[in-house]
Amino acid sequence: MKKTIKYLTILILFIASGAAYAQLELPRLSPRASIMQNIGITKAEVIYHRPAVRDRKIWGDLVPFNQVWRAGANEATTIEFSTDVKVNGHIVPKGKYAFYTIPSENEWTIIFNKKWDQWGLDYDKYKDEDLLHFKVKPESNEYLERMLFYFSNTSRKSATLNLAWEKLKVSFTIESYLTADNDKSVRLSPAAEIHQTVGYTDFTITFGSPEVKGRVIWGGLVPYGKVWRAGANEATTIAFTTDVKINGTVVPKGRYALFTIPGEKEWTIILNRKWKQWGLDYEKNKSQDQLSFKAIPEKNSFNERLYYNFMDLTDTSATVALVWENIKVPFKVEIDLEPIALEKITAAFAKAKPDDWKIYLDAAEYGIENNMFKDAPLKWINKALQIKETYKGYYLKAYYLYNHKQYDEALTEIDKCRDKGQAEPEYRMFISQVDNLERKIREYGK
Repeated sequence: MKKTIKYLTILILFIASGAAYAQLELPRLSPRASIMQNIGITKAEVIYHRPAVRDRKIWGDLVPFNQVWRAGANEATTIEFSTDVKVNGHIVPKGKYAFYTIPSENEWTIIFNKKWDQWGLDYDKYKDEDLLHFKVKPESNEYLERMLFYFSNTSRKSATLNLAWEKLKVSFTIESYLTADNDKSVRLSPAAEIHQTVGYTDFTITFGSPEVKGRVIWGGLVPYGKVWRAGANEATTIAFTTDVKINGTVVPKGRYALFTIPGEKEWTIILNRKWKQWGLDYEKNKSQDQLSFKAIPEKNSFNERLYYNFMDLTDTSATVALVWENIKVPFKVEIDLEPIALEKITAAFAKAKPDDWKIYLDAAEYGIENNMFKDAPLKWINKALQIKETYKGYYLKAYYLYNHKQYDEALTEIDKCRDKGQAEPEYRMFISQVDNLERKIREYGK
């Protein structure tokens, strides 16, 4: 219930204030991600934001049927090609495009729009810029809490791009038709890269993506008990822009080579500071190991090509998973978000205009909902109320006091919220939240 209050409160405050969190650069509910795959001589990249299911009905509800959807959240999803390509047989010139869809129960329309730098809800303004429409069939898929783009069926000249979320996926083929059949620069295990934002931390994993090709992988092509580069060609790398914690150990921000020692029941994961090395050079550089820890492999649906995924995203953690053949190997990465967030908030306050009360309420709400910053959110709320008395300010003050079991004081702030709200037209959109909070205060304050 508290999570539901959190997301509804954020949404309504966003509508009412017009720019909630924008000045503060606070973590988004749908974090940014990207994937890149070399397909022949073509580099293909998708940049998107990853919404979560959060117990909602997705298809035909949150994402309505027969209406244009941005295929993600926040800004428009984009797709970019470094050369001309064929997409489901249609020639697409090299360049960057906004990626939209029109979902329906039995058939989806995929749309490429030449106005790539647009907010995800602005399609109607730019629909005359459409380059391409084509149809695809939705398929059932294993459950995914977070929306995900990934490549599969990558060959010398083509690959399948998949959009998967909840229990559904849609797919289409990208062909690098300008790639010559005898081009020796095209690798059998093409380069790939994924990016994921977690809180304020940007993660990047680069790897060569081998395929199964009918071979025995585990205990065969990849022997048990021996160091493996967790991919192909150069060493797989993992980079993060803030310090993180893995297996209880703090790892400084930076870029590392990622090696593994696979086993039938347990793997060893190794981070090595010598990130720029050929994938078979580990023995020369093992003195540069930063960290090694254990991970447990899990059964998974079959995947012909190796890829990496970020799962179980929160503002403070994510699970990184190596996925190939019929297993995945996950490990959790954690981030100490609070000091980073406080630094961002303090910097934003320093730049705020004297009459900017919203910025203090935005920061306070984030602190309250995430149990951060000790008593600072109350000080920020009081600062906002000194600048301008608003129903939102009194509501957040009541929320803070309720969380600190100051029930009588919280009810006083609820009364102030209701009094102030009567004069503000948008308050009617907020009444249910006020009613719900008052009910909880009275229930727990008995």
